[in-house]
Amino acid sequence: MIKAATISFCLMILMMTLATRTSAQVALEVKTPQKLTDVQVASLIEQVKQMPVSRLDSALPGVSFAKWLQDEAGPGARIRWVLRYAKATDTDGGRDFPTCIEADAMMGTGRSIVILVGIGTPGKVGDRKPFVYRVNVMDRHDAIDFDHLRDLPAGLTKVQPTASHSEVVR
Repeated sequence: MIKAATISFCLMILMMTLATRTSAQVALEVKTPQKLTDVQVASLIEQVKQMPVSRLDSALPGVSFAKWLQDEAGPGARIRWVLRYAKATDTDGGRDFPTCIEADAMMGTGRSIVILVGIGTPGKVGDRKPFVYRVNVMDRHDAIDFDHLRDLPAGLTKVQPTASHSEVVR
């Protein structure tokens, strides 16, 4: 027979464990991006960064999205992560703009990779599973859009840094 003190001790440990997990994970009870705290935004960004890239494109490996992007952009690339959202009345090419985490990888070649990962419908967060909304590579004069993340590695070889106008004129 288990003693009452043992049961109380086990319950106390269980409650402390649950409290620790709850404080370590940022619960997103708020469903509008405008009302998110800085900690909640940072948590959303971190969740997308740590997500296996295979969750966004099944043809890609199970490494984190952040590691995959850094590998594709190159070791010297600087990656900036931000939350992007627009009011549901704003449109993007005739479509409502979903709530997204945007990853901008600035490469030393002057090119950049911009990837928008949708994390919610317009004006909401967490009401749908993450999806790739936009992938493009840009240089000073051109931008190429891709349908899938898997298309990015081959696309990076097609988009070559272009000569500046002064070099072309010579």
